[in-house]
Amino acid sequence: MSQITDYSKNTKYIISDKSDYIISDKSDFISESFNEILQNHKNKKICLISDNNIWQNCKYLFESHLVINDIKLIIIKNPICNDNFANYLSNKIYSYDFVIALGSGTINDLCKYACYKNNLEFVIFSSAASMNGYLSNNCSIIINSHKKSINCKSAIKVYCDINIIKQAPIAMIKAGIGDIMCFYSCYFDWYLAHKLFNYDFNVNAINLIKPRIDQFIANYSKYDLNNNELYKLICEILMISGIAMNMAESSAPVSQSEHILSHLLEMKYKDKVNNLLHGQIIAITTIICLNIQNKILQNIQDDSSLINNVRSDDINLARNYFGQDLFASCQQEYSSKISKINNAKILKFSNNDIYKDLSKIFTHNDKIKDIFNFFDINYDITNLNIDPDIVNQIIKNAKFIRNRLTCLDFI
Repeated sequence: MSQITDYSKNTKYIISDKSDYIISDKSDFISESFNEILQNHKNKKICLISDNNIWQNCKYLFESHLVINDIKLIIIKNPICNDNFANYLSNKIYSYDFVIALGSGTINDLCKYACYKNNLEFVIFSSAASMNGYLSNNCSIIINSHKKSINCKSAIKVYCDINIIKQAPIAMIKAGIGDIMCFYSCYFDWYLAHKLFNYDFNVNAINLIKPRIDQFIANYSKYDLNNNELYKLICEILMISGIAMNMAESSAPVSQSEHILSHLLEMKYKDKVNNLLHGQIIAITTIICLNIQNKILQNIQDDSSLINNVRSDDINLARNYFGQDLFASCQQEYSSKISKINNAKILKFSNNDIYKDLSKIFTHNDKIKDIFNFFDINYDITNLNIDPDIVNQIIKNAKFIRNRLTCLDFI
């Protein structure tokens, strides 16, 4: 199990021997961090990667360190985490020995991919507490219009300067809260797949995240969106979530049905969700999935009823919905899922036992809504600006886009 060490106000958390992170609100944290980086990477050709907006907001803290230490600045204008930007960045850093990143989700994922391709190590200064993938060994990237989670290379250290993170738009911390609150929806989906079809399930990954999520749920009303302790706790949960993904060797602990819905929204309806942050979308899709999970609990009647809902011929009905190119990619994903299910050794279970287990995990959406309401996080599906009939199509067809069994496969 990873060890967490707390050093009071200048809080330093070290997770495992390979990856760690530091959360601090010290005024000289950036200078101390650069000293550490340069001490550990002497005589290396280093570049710093950011996007134009983040750099304009933060350059007063970083510019002098780049000049003094001859660090090359690489600015990516309006980046999108797709294969075009990833390959561009991979070529851009080819001649460097080490990478420093400054950013959040998109910059982090692009650097993971590019550094993996070039066999480079990198560190990242977090610009926002907005997503949970900083320390995971996977990235979400759009390849040929299909959003995929692929193996890559995580940062060797994440520097979380609360003073920088609090300068980000308030929507960023709200997005971070939206992202972490999918935990119990993910737990339900993952355990359901494990219990029915013997999917791999890593209880240590769950147990790493759960105490901090429970702490947040129990104490959220003590915080406001300007509170340093709130930012520290959210940052810690986001960092630990990445470690949990690595323990599970997949994004399964924190990415299930709600993320699949989010991915389909970004793939087919990006013009509708371009103005929303990832965590804002997850807040909406988490509520949708908790409703589905509640129905699953209500409808469990016998051992076979759930299993027989997973059918191999459904994908052909979605050909027109996805279009030919995207359909081919989805067909491959879904066929792999069905093959895995068909080859799985189905565990024996009683209807009563699985109901009891899932009931212990299930978190009613009213509890999550209370938290979202407290922090003024919009979880209403109308925020997507999508017709209800189209939303129903999204819920129906999302299961086809990824080789991961979730509550979406049982409706």
